[in-house]
Amino acid sequence: MKLILAALICLGSLSQLSAEKLILVTGCARSGTTYMTKVLQAAGLKVKHEAHGVDGTVSWTMAVPASKTPWGQAFKEGYYKHIFHQVRNPLKTISSVMVTEPKESWDFIQKFVPQIKSDDPKLVKAVKYWIYWNRWAEIKSEMTYRLEDLEIVLGEIGDRIGYPLRPEAMKGISKTTNHRKDYSHVYTWEELKEELPLELYIKLQDAAIRYGYL
Repeated sequence: MKLILAALICLGSLSQLSAEKLILVTGCARSGTTYMTKVLQAAGLKVKHEAHGVDGTVSWTMAVPASKTPWGQAFKEGYYKHIFHQVRNPLKTISSVMVTEPKESWDFIQKFVPQIKSDDPKLVKAVKYWIYWNRWAEIKSEMTYRLEDLEIVLGEIGDRIGYPLRPEAMKGISKTTNHRKDYSHVYTWEELKEELPLELYIKLQDAAIRYGYL
């Protein structure tokens, strides 16, 4: 009886291990997650955008420990062998997020970024989101990289997960994948300095420096 029980426990452990996915890439919305999904798929990995694929997932909502999300599936602790944080130029991300994300997204975001207040202007919400959501993603990840450096770092990501990822996988994939036409103006640092509270502007600059954008 003890041998049978031990065997069942062992089988359960092996089953849990086999269910572990290879990779999760997360970060902010509008940070190139759809593009990264296509790159990994082109390289042969069976990943899905905002859903659990055979090899993994690329999803902005999985940056936080939510049990339920408005889009796609929620993050599962211990479900991914390797987690990566993808960050994109704050000026472009903020300019896009403030006009493209619906109410459902903001309701979800505010649960994990309490610094965002309901009466904050859209720009302030987007800036706070970029700062604090990237912190969530960075904390749980083994590596942070800039979307703009993907061609350079793709090989290292492949080495870490034990799967050959080469820049050739990026060929033929449009860099405007999932590009939204909802916004036409990209804020400058000068404009942000004028429109943001000074303390928030300084926090944004500090985060931008941390990720190599200033």
